[in-house]
Amino acid sequence: MDHQPVRLRMIVSWNKEKKAFVYLLTNLPQERYDIDTVCLLDKLRWQVELLCKEWTSYANRHAFDTPDAHIAEAFIWASLAAAALKRFLAHATEHLLQVVMSTRKAAMSPAYVLPELFRALRHGDGPWFRRAFEAVIHSLGANAKRAHPRRDKRTGRSRLGLKPIFALTDNTKLTDNCEDRIAA
Repeated sequence: MDHQPVRLRMIVSWNKEKKAFVYLLTNLPQERYDIDTVCLLDKLRWQVELLCKEWTSYANRHAFDTPDAHIAEAFIWASLAAAALKRFLAHATEHLLQVVMSTRKAAMSPAYVLPELFRALRHGDGPWFRRAFEAVIHSLGANAKRAHPRRDKRTGRSRLGLKPIFALTDNTKLTDNCEDRIAA
């Protein structure tokens, strides 16, 4: 910075659960962001940290052990693509099955169901791909739900007004309109 003074606002709030004060510094304008909003945004920051953890831990990015920078970069891009695919599948599950999903659980679980989806993509078979996609969706719907969606409305990420995707859009059910079936 060019030696310009930085104007910050200190926010002090009481955390009832921890029975301690929380101190925050922000440069967000007071007219637009009141104390409650800044405190809630600080809690939402945790979601960003969880996303970064997902990219490094669950996508196995830390296991890239190669001296070749090009190979390492390709692994990093593949890891980010896998994380994006897992997020897409979590949100698709949330939309199609109308369940509130845990993106952390979804990031951890597809490793067991994605190979079938990729095999179907490799063969280019529509009905096989559809069955594999449905299997992924139903597996995530059963195994990657948020543990406490009601609590999240009071104290978690939903407190800022974030809604599950199925609450924002028209639900389209998984319907089987394929007439010719091929064994997977």
